[in-house]
Amino acid sequence: MGDPGPNVILNNPGGGMPVDDLLYLVRGLFGDRTLGDAARFVEESFADHVYRPMHRRRSLRCRRPCKKHNDRFFQYIEQKKYDFPIGHPDSFCGSCTLQSTVLMLFCKKKKGDVMKRELTWIWFLIILLVPAMAVTATAGSLDAFKDQSGGLKISGGTAHIPVMKAAAKKIMTANPQIRISIAGGGSGVGIKQVGEGLVDIGNSGRKPSENELQKYPLKMHRWAIDGVGVVVHPDNPAKRLTTDQLKAIFAGKATNWKALGGPDKSINVYTRDAASGTRAVFWKKALAKGDITATAHFVPSNGAMKTAVSQDPYAIGYVSVGHIDASVAPVALDGVVPSLENVKQGRYKVARGLYSNTKGDPHGLAKKFIDYLYSDDGQQLVAQKGFIPVK
Repeated sequence: MGDPGPNVILNNPGGGMPVDDLLYLVRGLFGDRTLGDAARFVEESFADHVYRPMHRRRSLRCRRPCKKHNDRFFQYIEQKKYDFPIGHPDSFCGSCTLQSTVLMLFCKKKKGDVMKRELTWIWFLIILLVPAMAVTATAGSLDAFKDQSGGLKISGGTAHIPVMKAAAKKIMTANPQIRISIAGGGSGVGIKQVGEGLVDIGNSGRKPSENELQKYPLKMHRWAIDGVGVVVHPDNPAKRLTTDQLKAIFAGKATNWKALGGPDKSINVYTRDAASGTRAVFWKKALAKGDITATAHFVPSNGAMKTAVSQDPYAIGYVSVGHIDASVAPVALDGVVPSLENVKQGRYKVARGLYSNTKGDPHGLAKKFIDYLYSDDGQQLVAQKGFIPVK
């Protein structure tokens, strides 16, 4: 095979295996499945003892298993309804280490240390190869920032910030000559600042209004879908409300938790300021444009809302579904919990897009940044931060 060069990340007994071959191999076996799905597939197949003893193999050298066991391997995949986009194993070459290893597991039921050792090898290969796919994909997505320099200013919606920070970190790590600054302020602030040329990208958790579009020549770029969920303190037992009950709470008509299944304590309402896109969506879709009590406590961001509710046992507020974690408890609205899956399936109706707006068509670093959000790596960041990718 000759000198494999820097592209080699794993050596098997037959020589170096290039990244491209590894990507083809892992995609072949596991498609776009996550590491957890791939590992669970291996574990389930082992637990089911699909294959009986065939013959001994003392190493992980790449060998083509016999056709009988290849066929049974695919029968098992079909039976378990794993949608792996792979061709018949006969089409794989003998250097396919991971497939040979998985098939070797299927070909015989092992016991004791031998099985433990080979199962450990399988885990090692999965853990090694799956991240290699991500690293290679990320490198491709970041190629657009090579030989670039300068600054990029972003402001606006606070729901966007986790994705913005993660993307900016990757870009600036790949190219230290690029400086990206990120500020919040809410959707209204982001739209106003980008429209006036104060920033390059203005984020919003809603579409710009007709008045804003008449005032500024904005271009909208929707790269994620999110929901807005009602949250309370985790110790509050009142975790199911109807829309009418929610309206009454935020209007100041329902003032005690006891009538709603909670403690005999006053309800502390938390809301966002008028510039917030999260508030605009919540007010329109959850409250049907109903009143919000003047006694409500105002907080400036999704993060601040989550902190306030987590520290107040009698609080009620609302945050981006992507921000919900164990520090707060989601409230089912009309029997539907505000979760990403329910938003994705359309069951939870208080949903919205996440937008990055530019003044006219984006160019320079702004265009490259938005293109990165739409890339495979960017959309993976969207999912990792708790939102629904658009691609």
